[in-house]
Amino acid sequence: MKRITDKDMKIVAFHNFKGGVGSTRNTAHTCIRAREHGLDVVGATLGHMCDLRHHIDRAGVPWCDGLERLPDACDLLVLDVSSHFGLVDVIKPDLWVMPMYNPTALDHAVRVLPSLEGPVWWLPTHGYVPDGVPAALRDRVTMARPIPWSDALVESYEAQVPVWASHPGSPGAIAVEALVADVLAEVGLAAACGPIERRDYGGEPTFDHDSNRDYHAREEAARPWLTAYFERVRRRRAA
Repeated sequence: MKRITDKDMKIVAFHNFKGGVGSTRNTAHTCIRAREHGLDVVGATLGHMCDLRHHIDRAGVPWCDGLERLPDACDLLVLDVSSHFGLVDVIKPDLWVMPMYNPTALDHAVRVLPSLEGPVWWLPTHGYVPDGVPAALRDRVTMARPIPWSDALVESYEAQVPVWASHPGSPGAIAVEALVADVLAEVGLAAACGPIERRDYGGEPTFDHDSNRDYHAREEAARPWLTAYFERVRRRRAA
């Protein structure tokens, strides 16, 4: 495997201003699949709901509250960015992935696009397939392969296990595995992946959906250090 150095850390952010589109689910699957490939992965929540923690903890993937801290070094940092997170202009990932399942979510993706820095993928989910990327946006946006509607995806998410473990070979599992492979290739981590290491995802799921009532105050307090964090990542890569 290729050796990963501190300055090679890659960052992928899942986000759509429309909630309920599958951002947390796809963040979790990306974290877990990359971990199965032997990568050093950290998942982080930028928002008031910390559901991601419960999904990736059972897979042995560390989780961070992104309003408190983010890792200085790992192979891959995957961000679950809340639908109403107000600091998207501060976040500077190597790739934005924007899930969407209906025209409203597509409209939200178009609306937030000017605030995002870096390449953007639109990810159709729940079987929704838009007409394509408008010509004026094709220099910024790539359409990812769609993820079909799948009961397997719903059931695996509720059970807090990856869909390829609960429903191997299902259309949902195949689509998600392909998505993660595409993401890792896009950010340059495909060469660092080892053979799949199967893990035990036993145990009962937890449903205490943590939330922060002082979320907006914490978000504004995080702006200075998040700005400094992404600037530090950028300087380290340029060194």
